[in-house]
Amino acid sequence: FEPSYTFPDTGSYVVTLIVNPGETCADTISQLFTAYPEIAPDFDIPEPFCAGGGMAMDFEGGGVFGSGDEFVWVFDGPTSIDSEDSIDPSVIIYNEPGTYDVSFTITNDNCSETIIQSVDIPSFPVAAIQPQVAFCTGLDFDFVNASTGSSSYLWDFGVPGPDDFSNDENPSFSYPDFGEYNVTLIADPGSDCQDSTHLNLIVSPEDPVVIAYDFDPGDPCDSIPGVQATFIGFNVDEVTWDMGDATVYDEFEISHIYPNQGTYLVTITAYYELCDITKEDQFEVYYQTEAIDAPILMPNVFSPNDDIWNERLKPFFPGENEGLLPPGRTTFDYISEYKLQVYNRWGNLLYDSSDGINWWDGTINGERAEEGTYYFTVTYKEQCEAESKSYSGSVELLYR
Repeated sequence: FEPSYTFPDTGSYVVTLIVNPGETCADTISQLFTAYPEIAPDFDIPEPFCAGGGMAMDFEGGGVFGSGDEFVWVFDGPTSIDSEDSIDPSVIIYNEPGTYDVSFTITNDNCSETIIQSVDIPSFPVAAIQPQVAFCTGLDFDFVNASTGSSSYLWDFGVPGPDDFSNDENPSFSYPDFGEYNVTLIADPGSDCQDSTHLNLIVSPEDPVVIAYDFDPGDPCDSIPGVQATFIGFNVDEVTWDMGDATVYDEFEISHIYPNQGTYLVTITAYYELCDITKEDQFEVYYQTEAIDAPILMPNVFSPNDDIWNERLKPFFPGENEGLLPPGRTTFDYISEYKLQVYNRWGNLLYDSSDGINWWDGTINGERAEEGTYYFTVTYKEQCEAESKSYSGSVELLYR
């Protein structure tokens, strides 16, 4: 009743239908049919490859079609082109991973057929290193790989040498010294899809803060004496000076005048933001507002006989014994140009010293001097005085 028939070739054919053939009431109808060439579009899903900053595909149209047929490709998704009218469109670039439809249509004068298939675009490699969040941890560093779309890696830790590389996903490395290093990570190394990134790594000691300073306690000879201080340490962002009199400065260079003469405890606090480290140092400063008289007296006898008493000819400073000087200070902190010279009775120079440490021990060229009378001259300049003072006298050397 509804037959199917395969024509031997394309072309036009007259098809006749007879109803009740061979009977008196038979009826006949004829109609022209045209057999066109078959259209059956088809294509295989191609393998993606890296190109143009994304994943690309080369498509090849296939199936059944004629020589004069027309082709139209339509690409869904974020692609480099939306459509193409060639049979084999190439380097169709997808800018994002995902699943997208691709349609291929073949059209002739009378027919049009379309096939739609889905293509899966994989994630292309993106190299990434987790930013450095730990500082001042020493020479050992653990790297965190934040790459996507990759399964193989190559690390270059920025240190020359054959041991500078690793293929681990999250490697650890011990640096030879502190400093800054340029670390490189390559995702999918050696492939057309490889991607690279860099990290400027700071390798610091666990405690890099160094507190150092120049401190001048001031000169009492000035009309308005004041202390001066300069911070010369390093790896420090902020400095505070607690001057010990309820005054605090937050500068690297300071100048301060204390309200009264005396001893003050100075506290320096240094802060290093990169490592969030705070360190302190303290020292005492004696603040002097006026010159101190430093009279010098000499003994009239000394006995270098190894009984620990009066073993040297040395000046006597009454200010030290009478508590006139600050704690820990001696007269030599307040005098300058000191010189002690010792002579015999004929005026020959036997001893000459200006260091204020090595006093005359009663020897001449390493030999014990004879008992008797010797003569000395002490020359010195007191603090804030322009003129030198000289003190001369005699002393008896005894061994008993």
